[in-house]
Amino acid sequence: MSNDRYKSIEYRVVANGSKNRVSVPIFMNPRADAILGPLPEVLESGEQPLYKEVVYSDYFKYHLSKKHEGKKTMEPKYSDTTVKAISTVSSVLSKLCDSYISSNQYAPRDPNSEKIIDFVVNKRNGVKGLVDAGIQTVPELYILPVDERLEPNKILTTDSIPVIDVSNWDDPVVTESICEAAGKWGFFQIINHGVPLEVLDAVKEAAHRFFGLPSEERSKYWAGNSPTETVALKTSFVPQAETVLEWKDNLSFRCSPRDLESFPLWPPVCRDEVVKYMESAEPVIRKLLEVLLKGLKVEEIDEAREYTLMASPYRSIEHRVVANGSKDRVSVPIFVNPGADAIFGPLPEVLESGEQPLYKEVVYSDYFKYFFSKRHEGKKTMEFARI
Repeated sequence: MSNDRYKSIEYRVVANGSKNRVSVPIFMNPRADAILGPLPEVLESGEQPLYKEVVYSDYFKYHLSKKHEGKKTMEPKYSDTTVKAISTVSSVLSKLCDSYISSNQYAPRDPNSEKIIDFVVNKRNGVKGLVDAGIQTVPELYILPVDERLEPNKILTTDSIPVIDVSNWDDPVVTESICEAAGKWGFFQIINHGVPLEVLDAVKEAAHRFFGLPSEERSKYWAGNSPTETVALKTSFVPQAETVLEWKDNLSFRCSPRDLESFPLWPPVCRDEVVKYMESAEPVIRKLLEVLLKGLKVEEIDEAREYTLMASPYRSIEHRVVANGSKDRVSVPIFVNPGADAIFGPLPEVLESGEQPLYKEVVYSDYFKYFFSKRHEGKKTMEFARI
């Protein structure tokens, strides 16, 4: 931002009474998680900033949550400050890039929590930065209310998730075991899958190396600041929308064939291991999808059907990870996502017996935007597609 050196002028269009008028504007918008604020070069001469740094999606949500008021949306939200920006802790939630506006508001935080948010999120230090700074106790901002904690009496000690040997994918018992586990548990472990142990160990070690980098090196890949959109370092889930933050940082990669063109811009300490891990895991992912679809009696498997398991008898289970109090924990999940314009809905084969659909057809990008426009609420976000 130019700190008001360049003007943003208000204007109006006069309707033509004799013929239709067509306008084809182009709006140049950054990524939803981009950080906006005065450019350092503008302030080099000692000029005072007129705006503070804000996340673009927060300003965008506020802008579309009310009637059009022109440049008033740039004015101070509080009368006791000269900073002309919208407070991220009181922005109105909305569905990103859509007309959906939620009635919920971000809960105000205490001053100490605001300082932590500034250090962890705005200054791009993450949870690792807190640890490196020598913090001795977990801040209140990261502590769940008692009624949301995982209590020992909720843990099953007499049963375990299924462990399935997939050394022979053609064995009918393998198909039966996977589909049964997906229906009963929604969670299972496979062994003898063909991904070399050294590949798994290498990608975990690579993750440790990345998070072992100095803060200034890690922050180069912070979402909105990364040299490529295919790599993003983030913290928690949606920090601006959460009243309690998750004690985690995550480095994500987009790994489609086209995304791999940006490989030279990925962090050198881990990029080779990430690609090797993805290459080794892809055949396993495809086999799993084939088995799950065959369990639904889907004979013709194409790309669209690979991504459409909605309204099936398979469960989507909620789960939590327990932090290790003595050492860092690394998890390297793979999320199999379709194209942004993919259509989700119940498979025709599932409804052949006359079963009523529980979900409507939705565009993947619409659900994705909704999912990341609010704090993590587990399976409640499925209500977005439920009929």
